[in-house]
Amino acid sequence: MAIKAKLNSEKIRKKYNQGFALIFVLVFVAMIMGVIGDIVYQTQVGARGAIEERNGLDAQTSALSGIEFAKIMLNMNQLAAKYEGNPLIPIPKNMYSLINGQPIGSSGLAQLEELSGGNFTKAISPKIQEALKAIPGYFVLNITSENSKLNLNLLQANLSADAQKAFLRIFAYPDAAKVLEMYGYTPQQMVDNLAAYIKKSNTNGYQQTGALAAYSELGLKYKPKNGALESLEELRRIPGFHIDDIYNMFSPYFTIWPISGKKGTLNINSAPIELIAALLTPPGQDLNEQDWDRFELKKEKEKFKDNPKDWLSKNISGYKDIPDTDKITDLLFGNADNIFRIESRGVVNGVEKTLVVVVQMDDSKSSGNKNPNNDKDSDKKQTDDKKPENNNSQNSDKSNDKSQTNDKNKPNDKSQKKDGSFQILYSMWK
Repeated sequence: MAIKAKLNSEKIRKKYNQGFALIFVLVFVAMIMGVIGDIVYQTQVGARGAIEERNGLDAQTSALSGIEFAKIMLNMNQLAAKYEGNPLIPIPKNMYSLINGQPIGSSGLAQLEELSGGNFTKAISPKIQEALKAIPGYFVLNITSENSKLNLNLLQANLSADAQKAFLRIFAYPDAAKVLEMYGYTPQQMVDNLAAYIKKSNTNGYQQTGALAAYSELGLKYKPKNGALESLEELRRIPGFHIDDIYNMFSPYFTIWPISGKKGTLNINSAPIELIAALLTPPGQDLNEQDWDRFELKKEKEKFKDNPKDWLSKNISGYKDIPDTDKITDLLFGNADNIFRIESRGVVNGVEKTLVVVVQMDDSKSSGNKNPNNDKDSDKKQTDDKKPENNNSQNSDKSNDKSQTNDKNKPNDKSQKKDGSFQILYSMWK
C-alpha cells in the first residue's frame, strides 16, 4: 500500500510539473506575440507617417510649381494685353482668371482647357506642357490683382489728407453708412480710427483724442500703432473693424500693398465698379446709375489708357468743379495691374499644402501706365537729378538713406526677394 501511494504521488507531481511548464510556455508565447504585434504596429505607423511626410513634401513641390506656373500666366497675360486683337499671337485674354480654381497637373492642359474653356495649348510651349505632366498630384491656383483694391497704407504720411477724403466717401456710401449706424459708428469715426492707427505722426489732436477714447471704451490694452498695416488681418485691431460684419463688408475692397503707400496703384480698369462709384460720388449726392452703366460699357469696349479725368468729367454727373474729386482721382487711379496675390494649393494623395505669395511685377513688364500724373513727377525728378550736386547735398542724401534704413515701418528692399521680373513682397505657408 505504501508503494502504491508513493507511485500515485509521483504521478501527480509529474502531471503538476507538466501543467506548469505548459502554462509557462503559453504565457511566454503570448508575451512574444505581444512584442511582435507592437513592433508590427509601430512599423505600420512609421511607414504611414513616412508616406504622409512624403506626400506632404510632394504637395509642397506641387504648390511651388503652381507659383511658378502662375508667374508664367501673369507674364503671358501682359503679352495678351499688349498684343490684343493680333491674330498672329493667339493668347487668351485674362489668362490668370481662366485658370483660377481649376486643377492643373499630370493631366496636362487638356483637362484645364475642358474646364475653363480657354485655348492654352497654342499659347504655352510644349516643354512647359510636358513639365506639368511630371508634377506629383496637382495644384489649384487663385490669382487676384491687389491693384483692384484701395490701399489702406495711403493713410501713412504725405498722402493722408486726400486719402482720408477718399475713405470717407466709401464709409458714407448709403448702404455702408446704414451698417455703420447699426453698430453705433459714423463714417467720420471710421476714418479717424484708421488714420490714428496708420498715420506715422498724427498732429490732429481731436482725431487722436477720439481714437484713444474708442480704444478705452472697448477695453483694449494697446494704442494706435502709428505705422503701416503689415497684413489685412491687422485691420481687426482698429476700433470698428473688430466687428465681423463691418470687417467682412469692407475688407474685400482693401489691400495693404504696396506697404509704402504709393500714388496711382488702384487700377481703374480692374477695380470693382461699386468701389469706383463710391470714391467718385461726394457724400450726400445720389448715385446716377445711367452714368455708371455708361462707365461699365466703356471699360468692356476699351480700357482706360490715359488719365481718366477727361472722360469722367464728360460722362459722370457731378464730377466737374469738385476739387476733392479731382484730388482723389489724381491720388488713386492708374491703369495697370502689377501687384498680385497668388494662392497655390498642392494636393497629393489627399494631403494638401497651401502657399500664399504676393508678387510685384517689374514696371517694364506691366501693361499700361500706373498713373499718368506720376510721369510728370518722374520727369521733374529726372530734371532735378541732372543738376550738379555739392558735398552738402551728398551728405544729406547719405543721412536720408540712413534714416530710411532705420525706419522700421518702411519696407526693406534687401529683405524682399527678386525672382526674374517679379519681386516677392510676401510669402507664407498656410
